[in-house]
Amino acid sequence: MQFTIMQTSTYHIEASLHPIPLIVLPLLFILIMLWKKPDVDIDPKSRVGIFRRIAAFYIDFFTVMIGVMPFITLPSLVVEYFVTGTWQWRFERDYFRYSDLLSLFFFLIGFYAIFYFFKWHFKNGKQTPGQRLFKFKLIQNGDKPSMGIRLLVAWANAAWWPIWPWTIFKWQQDYWWDRASKIIARRTQSGSH
Repeated sequence: MQFTIMQTSTYHIEASLHPIPLIVLPLLFILIMLWKKPDVDIDPKSRVGIFRRIAAFYIDFFTVMIGVMPFITLPSLVVEYFVTGTWQWRFERDYFRYSDLLSLFFFLIGFYAIFYFFKWHFKNGKQTPGQRLFKFKLIQNGDKPSMGIRLLVAWANAAWWPIWPWTIFKWQQDYWWDRASKIIARRTQSGSH
């Protein structure tokens, strides 16, 4: 699904979904989430570098998108069907309808699902698929850890380009979003539990 507002102040909305991914992608997401996760031991003195974290984030982001994309796109197709009276697996138009606000609502729910995916794993002491693959885990480092603060500060870091060099060359240390959120990343090893 795509929402675009072009610089020429024109409006563009596009949604498409094939019936096979509508079924396959949520099932794939469920299989990934139910995959048996081995116990891990945490190395408390270790640090996790920025490139490992970014790679794990992209794997996790695509994992979440596999699960939520059909549920973001399908409501837009259903709304378009009710407005036009014709079912289409893909539509594109360049004019606004108030019914597009419902599509935007589901799009925003999808963004919340990404946040909740990370929050749920942390709250339940689990590793995300990306963290398992790159062998690290987020752990609490103080009272009242906040995934929301972590997200906000990490986003500010990514959005504000003058601090990228400082972040990239700060090898194997805790980053400022770790300290602000009281959630730190540590490397893991297979556990013996």
